[in-house]
Amino acid sequence: MFGEYGPYVDDAVVAFCADNSLFLKLVPDTAALLAGLPQQELFPCIKPYALADERLDDSERLHDLQRARPAPKPKRPKAKKAAKR
Repeated sequence: MFGEYGPYVDDAVVAFCADNSLFLKLVPDTAALLAGLPQQELFPCIKPYALADERLDDSERLHDLQRARPAPKPKRPKAKKAAKR
């Protein structure tokens, strides 16, 4: 665990709140809306996230980002374990 916050939308992590900053996950569907925001690694050796501190007061743009996200992938059914005899 990373010890900070991870907001979920439709059972998917969409951002991280860490070090008093909002890091938005970069996905192709939201690339145009995140253009111009600085990118920063949340932790070493991971993909960079869009640093969205300047958007915190603009709730409409944050809502636009969430509406632009792709629908979550359906969960695969868990394999049933064979009964032991």
